[in-house]
Amino acid sequence: MRMMFQNQAHPFSRGLKPGVLARVLILVLLTLITTGCGTTVNTSTWQQSLERYVREDGRGDPNVLRDLTLDENRQGFAMAGEEDPTRGTDAKGLLLGHKVVAGKPWYLYLVGVVKNQKVEEIRLAALRVRSGEFKWVLSSKSNESLHMYRNFNEGLGKQRFPGQRNAPAEYSSFPRSDAFELTLDGSHVIAVHKPSGAWWELNLPG
Repeated sequence: MRMMFQNQAHPFSRGLKPGVLARVLILVLLTLITTGCGTTVNTSTWQQSLERYVREDGRGDPNVLRDLTLDENRQGFAMAGEEDPTRGTDAKGLLLGHKVVAGKPWYLYLVGVVKNQKVEEIRLAALRVRSGEFKWVLSSKSNESLHMYRNFNEGLGKQRFPGQRNAPAEYSSFPRSDAFELTLDGSHVIAVHKPSGAWWELNLPG
């Protein structure tokens, strides 16, 4: 991104004290840097985007999340990095359920980061919102479960399209039309993709 400045005073700057004008220019530059040079998409920025949606669109009420759906018309929250999915990174959180654990309500998501239409990370995420504060619990990264999930779906794509060298891109993405089983054992939460045997787990605070 290229920015050009001229010595001639802009009408907006007339009448502003030098210190005030400097602060305004700094805010403009920060905005350009954070919004004009592309958006980084990962699990962390997905969390931040979801929090912002609850604060602004839901006015702090997390129940607004129940009304959101992904492209597959399933409940969830998505963050897109580029308009063209073949050249960008997206983060898609599939809402597995809204459960009460130890008397506390939690939203349980399975979050996949998809780069160039290929899922590169899947993590189980739990969210609790109370008095405007967001409490997150994330599972650790599991390359084993990621590869089990991805290899199963890509293998399925090759079976269905034997004439192609590679499976269609949709078989490398997330979440497709997959069904995930959610199990709670006390504060222990497990999400399982039975066809592939892939699983993700986390422990919620009491």
